[in-house]
Amino acid sequence: MSMIDVSNLTFGYEGSPELIFDHVGFQIDSGWKLGFTGRNGRGKTTFLRLLQGEYPYSGTISASVEFEYFPYEVANLSRTGLEVVREIAPEAEEEIAALGVEKREVVVGYQVGDNVKITDGALESFLGTVEEIDLDRSKVRVVVSMFGRETPVELELDQVEVQD
Repeated sequence: MSMIDVSNLTFGYEGSPELIFDHVGFQIDSGWKLGFTGRNGRGKTTFLRLLQGEYPYSGTISASVEFEYFPYEVANLSRTGLEVVREIAPEAEEEIAALGVEKREVVVGYQVGDNVKITDGALESFLGTVEEIDLDRSKVRVVVSMFGRETPVELELDQVEVQD
């Protein structure tokens, strides 16, 4: 097994004032089975394209393995990343259990009925009321007022905070 070594990786899209990666460094054992999950626009696909040498960057990416990228079309967008992984790689559940990975406890600072402010995403700064919290899926449903209508929106647990 070899290591994938990323050192001082810096990359940003031309014309954008923000960097996607700013002097990032880490090592990954090529024997690990990894998947990148996360919200849109956080750099998952960009990183994979950097690994494949599709974009110019500063810093170094050293590896003795080749990289492949195969996007998976998700039909039901309300499912969590873990639910999708279970569908496309059911054997992963056994491997996770064999590694001794435990389910983490999620603690949120709000409850159903609380007034909250959305802190991230397209609805950033909107105010609303918590209607439902789904810890298993790491989602919260908040009712916000848009265009004069009360509209429920589903967000990640960390996209809202209690409004004083």
